[in-house]
Amino acid sequence: MSCVAPHLPCKGPILMSTLRKTLLHCCILVAITALCIEAGSLVFIAATQGRFHYATPPHQIAGSQQWTIQDTKLHPYFGYYSWLADFPPVPGTANATANDQEALIGIFGGSVAQGLYVTQTQTNVLRDALQALPRYAGRRVRIVNFAHSGYKQPQQLNVLNYYLANGMKLDAIILVDGVNEIGFNTVNFLHGMDSSMPMSPVFSDLVRQCTTSEAVDATACRQVEVKNQAARWQATAEQSTLASGHLLYAMLAKRARARYWLLSKQPRPQDNATGLVSYVPGDTAMDDDDALERSVQTWRFCSLAMLQAARLAGVEVFEFIQPNQYFKTDRVLTEEERAAALDQQSIMVRSIPRGYAMFFAEIDALRAAGLRIFDMTRVFDEVEETIYTDTCCHTNLQGYALMEAFIAKVMTKELAEPAAPAAN
Repeated sequence: MSCVAPHLPCKGPILMSTLRKTLLHCCILVAITALCIEAGSLVFIAATQGRFHYATPPHQIAGSQQWTIQDTKLHPYFGYYSWLADFPPVPGTANATANDQEALIGIFGGSVAQGLYVTQTQTNVLRDALQALPRYAGRRVRIVNFAHSGYKQPQQLNVLNYYLANGMKLDAIILVDGVNEIGFNTVNFLHGMDSSMPMSPVFSDLVRQCTTSEAVDATACRQVEVKNQAARWQATAEQSTLASGHLLYAMLAKRARARYWLLSKQPRPQDNATGLVSYVPGDTAMDDDDALERSVQTWRFCSLAMLQAARLAGVEVFEFIQPNQYFKTDRVLTEEERAAALDQQSIMVRSIPRGYAMFFAEIDALRAAGLRIFDMTRVFDEVEETIYTDTCCHTNLQGYALMEAFIAKVMTKELAEPAAPAAN
């Protein structure tokens, strides 16, 4: 009997079929994972920023510009300036327009005020509230920005005086300040600079980078590199159509900014004797209490000086003390805020509560002098959702919208009567 080998099935087709199924399952798993990441990113953005990512054009992301490391340059009057702040043209120069049919309302302050300006361009709550006032009947209310990331007094005062001196016709100004005047002034003293000088390290780093090449040390070069990297990642985040892509690049930009500020913490004051830019040095004999008193003094004097300059030009002034997570109110921070927006090692923890308390003690005297000044620190007290987005004082869209509504309510009440006719 002959032995015949049994017919064995070909393993090739079976193997290919198994590979195709495995590949298909992997593709499905990857797709499901990507969808879950994207959905989670959408929920996170909605919860922390108060917006639906797909419905928000990149240029309308509230506050997207005000806390970036901007393309900043030295300015002869303001200390420093970035084109991202979008100040109006100086009257009498190219691109400047004069329109007697407009009522101009200027917003002054630092990055929170800048974020407020961006927000009101989307919501129009403030503009519409002011437009309904009898005093602006027959004129179109237009809100213009004079706020800039990092600005603190006397920069706002200098900006106002510069534009008024060049013929800018304003009807009212909104001044939102407080955190920079206290927190960043503390940084100034640590860097050997007086509270009256622009914020260090931004100002001192720009000065060093603009001097001769010998003065640009390795740390400054590294700062420039990190700053440019952060700007590129921030721009990519703002242009991302995917929520997950936005979060990824925003996280990378945030880490780069943290490295930038870490490099900037080393005190490196300029040499007044040999440097190209003069600065007012801080008093090394001052203790913490003296430094805070000096900061509050600068803040108080500048608020009154803005009032006096505005009065001479017939401009109404409204000052609002900005909220922040370091000055204690009745609000309870969310878990997200405690994790991402509260830095117990920050100088804000020590300086803001004490500095704010010292300034609040001055409010009655400021009001007696005619300054309309309002406490906005409790505007979030009834909000249970996440508001603060970083360890400084910046908020999501909901936070800016609440501040805008508060300001609109105050101003419509204060300006309800028609404006008095101008004196001859």
